Amino acid sequence: MRAAVFTAPGPPEVLLVRDLRDPGDPGEGEVRVKVGAVSVNPIDTYVRGGVVSPGPAPSEENPRIIGCDWAGTVEAVGSAVSRFAVGNRVWGVSRGIARDGAAAEVLNESEDLCFPTPEDRTDVQAAALGLAAVTAHLGLFRTGGLEERETGERFVFVQAGSGGVGSAAVALAAAAGYRVVTTAGSDAKRSACRERGAEVTFDYGDPDLADRLEAVLSHERMEEPRGFSVWLEGHRDPDLHAAIPLMRQGGAIVLFAGRSSEPCFPLGALYTRDISLRGFAMFNATAEELQTAAAGVARIEPLIARSYPLSEIARAHADQEAGDTGDRGGKLVIEL
Repeated sequence: MRAAVFTAPGPPEVLLVRDLRDPGDPGEGEVRVKVGAVSVNPIDTYVRGGVVSPGPAPSEENPRIIGCDWAGTVEAVGSAVSRFAVGNRVWGVSRGIARDGAAAEVLNESEDLCFPTPEDRTDVQAAALGLAAVTAHLGLFRTGGLEERETGERFVFVQAGSGGVGSAAVALAAAAGYRVVTTAGSDAKRSACRERGAEVTFDYGDPDLADRLEAVLSHERMEEPRGFSVWLEGHRDPDLHAAIPLMRQGGAIVLFAGRSSEPCFPLGALYTRDISLRGFAMFNATAEELQTAAAGVARIEPLIARSYPLSEIARAHADQEAGDTGDRGGKLVIEL
């Protein structure tokens, strides 16, 4: 089978397409999937570059397959599989970190880590949901504590609403009945955020952003107590001094990026208003939590910047690292 691999950490050019041994029949509780599409995430570039490397060391003798997110069609099922049958279309996340990834023509995966692909979604669309959409759902609902609402008088703030996680979070929060405020770096990307459900958008580089957010929260339709119910922070160096005063009493600031950041923040303004500061990593979620999140994101339309053939996966990685995700933002996807 063809697969995108690397034999040593390095720049995008270390990615090669090679013929590898077929994984064979699925084991107990596994399904064999013919892969149709794989998406590219920042974490994939970190793994390839050696920044994140918990799995087996790549070598010439044991090349490592790249890629976390995938979608395809079940070709065979192992014993004890009950949720899927041959011909079912499925998608999944979380490969490629501590084990071989998904950028291959065929893979075997535990049925607990496979999710049904909605009938109206292509493999490219399903792969584009991937860990970005699952992260958004986990951050908003499991970690942030959002609940479905009938009246949209509470606000959610999503930092960087045109990226993979941010674009999914905007759509999810709006669909759940919240008024969404977000940021993006260009007029085209802010327009795309509004199309996905954001009520108000700002440039994240605006030096007066905190004042503009405060003005939004002073709106007469705002439900008391005022402030953001959840602040989903996608920047690696969050400004908690600005965020905490803008939170609703009992609200949650949710962090999922900034591995090396060491932010300072006003502790008194945090604990005296019952505000929580919560960090999480999608890779720590249980299979049950992933299944819940996957079902929750099935209703949203993924934002896709562009797709590439498997032979151009190195270019896709270079584009991801350069932030070249098109005028409107979104995911980069590899078609097999």
